[in-house]
Amino acid sequence: MQKILSTVNCSFAYNNGQFQLDGVSLDIYPGRLFGIVGPNGSGKSTLLRIMTGILNPDEGGVSLYGEEVKSYHRRQFAQEVAFLPQNPSPSFDLTVREVVGLGRYPYKKGLGLLDKTDELVIDRTLEDTECTPLAGRYFSTLSGGERQRVLVASVLAQEPSLLLLDEPGASLDIHHKSHVFDLLWALSRRGIGVVVVTHDLNLAAEFCDELILLSDGKVVETGKPEEVMTGSLLSQIYDAELQVIKHPLTQSPMVNVMGKKINEGNG
Repeated sequence: MQKILSTVNCSFAYNNGQFQLDGVSLDIYPGRLFGIVGPNGSGKSTLLRIMTGILNPDEGGVSLYGEEVKSYHRRQFAQEVAFLPQNPSPSFDLTVREVVGLGRYPYKKGLGLLDKTDELVIDRTLEDTECTPLAGRYFSTLSGGERQRVLVASVLAQEPSLLLLDEPGASLDIHHKSHVFDLLWALSRRGIGVVVVTHDLNLAAEFCDELILLSDGKVVETGKPEEVMTGSLLSQIYDAELQVIKHPLTQSPMVNVMGKKINEGNG
């Protein structure tokens, strides 16, 4: 199976010297959902931005279908890779439908007018993200959770080969957070590669095919959720007493924090 994107021995340090990503190598394949997890400050967002070409690694490189990312024209790259950053704060005086339509920009030339194909894609992504009822509203009037769903719809409208999403469940309630991950899983089954940064270990375990566990800018472990999510490893990385059990319905790993209430209740 041909890889979509690869990072090879990527290292990066910010100018203030407070953080360093150290020699990260990953291969991202189509038809799979990858989750990047780890504590705050472990390098998850930095790694994702290196994958998009927003940050250039100090060492190593990133390739898309075997070609260096920097060799792609940005419009051409955007037809293949869509990126949703963490906590974007756009100020759009546009309707929801118009915002989602911005995702069609990489395919437009000249005046950038939308055609019938574009409108069908917009309709589908609005429906997939449960945003159809919001289509006529102005983006600026939406709640934080509604805005997040619309932004997810906008990157889906790019129809990319690879989706890179940084905390797409942020600001979402439990229903819509689960729905977004369910949608990302379904998209991966259509042959799209999906990489998602998330702090929600249980959602990651439930939906992701493979997890990439980072700590202090290094890859600690990669593999299937049941291989990465062990109580001993997670307790060490997160510096907390964590217990991993099997979900009673799906048998996927499920993480519990063993706080005072639970420990004293079992005493």
